[in-house]
Amino acid sequence: WPSWAEDEDLQAVVEGAGHTPEGLTLHRDPEDAAKNVAVARFAAAGAAGVVAAQLNGFEFTPGWPLQVNTVADPLPTSPSETPAASRSV
Repeated sequence: WPSWAEDEDLQAVVEGAGHTPEGLTLHRDPEDAAKNVAVARFAAAGAAGVVAAQLNGFEFTPGWPLQVNTVADPLPTSPSETPAASRSV
């Protein structure tokens, strides 16, 4: 997003996709606005996928299309997947 855009503008666009994130962290590159990054955290992977699908390619402002992807937290290891030598009894 362009350097002149307000953080609240980006938050409104994310929320306007139908799901409110649990958190939204914005990282601005002071020298190159094309390197700005926002990280939105959602409780449900499905919500993140819906928001990403709706916003990928969306022009935040004319000439500034968003590039959106999703990254899921790793799944916890279940006791059945833990090697027997490392299980506690």
